[in-house]
Order: sequence, then structure tokens, then C-alpha cells
Amino acid sequence: MKNRFEIDIIELCLLADTCIPPTSKERGAFFKKLTDVYYDKMNIHSRKRMFDWIVKRDYFDINDKECNVFYKKFVEYSKEPVSKKKPVNIFEVNIDELCLLAEHCIPFVPIARAMFFHNLTDVYHEQMTNNSRQRMFLWITKQDKFDRKDKDCDVFYHRYNKENQYTVSTDYEDNKMKHQCFKYEGKYWTSRTQNINEAYITKVEKIIIKN
Repeated sequence: MKNRFEIDIIELCLLADTCIPPTSKERGAFFKKLTDVYYDKMNIHSRKRMFDWIVKRDYFDINDKECNVFYKKFVEYSKEPVSKKKPVNIFEVNIDELCLLAEHCIPFVPIARAMFFHNLTDVYHEQMTNNSRQRMFLWITKQDKFDRKDKDCDVFYHRYNKENQYTVSTDYEDNKMKHQCFKYEGKYWTSRTQNINEAYITKVEKIIIKN
């Protein structure tokens, strides 16, 4: 379990997009990190992608102090040729930054954002501490855009709701296992797409998570 999480350059661009000044203090602090921290961790292709992504936004104002710093830092890579085989560049963010990105990806959204929102259930949940899970749950479910009538939102709600966590014991051909699950539509799920076959369930225990 950890409070730092890995995202790729596309996801970093999505997060940066939400933090273009003028914005909140929290988002502004992240935008500043693009030049102070992440720039040195990016390869050339990632720097070009970030530059192209951000400066093309209608709300990017080069007259803003932080936007101007960003522009001057990244502009030298704007004319770099794009390789067909782009090196993978992975970056670490903290739980608050992950929440900012998740907020930007609440359905209905384009495919890249939708895929990230799916990963909150299938990937990042397993990496989080209970405190981080609760922070993500409270952050996302309070957003006006969050609507449980949408299936992806409803699955997220059940995955992160601390009152809906179970340890499910199974026995399949003498192979006994325990699974950390969430209950959804009467079944016990380990991810968005995988649930436990009821025929092999031997015991279900509710997980008590303290505040």
C-alpha cells in the first residue's frame, strides 16, 4: 500500500490540463511542479507532448506569470520531431494529485479519461491505503458531475465505499483462496469485470474499516 501512484504522460497531460492558471491554490501548485519537478523527469517526447497539449488550450494565457514560465521552459521542444516509437515515461503523483485527475475523468468523458476512471477501480484501488481510498471516495462522490445513474460511477461508488468491502473465501478443486471484494448487484467483484463464482464461495466476511 502506498500514497504515491504512477501515471503515464497522457494522464499527466490530463492532470496538467485541469491545473492551467488561473485556478485554485492546489491546482496552481501542481502546475508549478511541471516546470520545477516533472520537466527534469520527462524525456524529449514527453516534453513535446506536454507543450503541445497545454499551449493549444483556449484558456492558456501566456501573459499569466506561471503560464509564461511554463512556455519558456518547454518551448524549445515544440519543434522536435515525433518518434513513431515513443519511449515510455512514467511519473509519480500523490493522492491529492490523483484525486484532481480523477475529478477531471468523471463520466461522461472522452476515451482516455474514461479509461483512467476505470483504472481507479481496477488498478489504483489495490495500491491505496484505506485513508487514501476514503479520501478518493469523498472527493469524487461530492462532485456535482458524479451521478450513480451512470454505471461507471455506480461501480466506483461500490468499490470505494468502506461499508461495502468483503473478504470472500473460495474452494475450487481443493485450491482455497481469499479475495478482497466489493458487492455489486448481488455478486462479489474483484474488479469491474470479474466476479466470484457463487458455487465456490465458502465464506463471506464483511471488512470493518475504521475511520
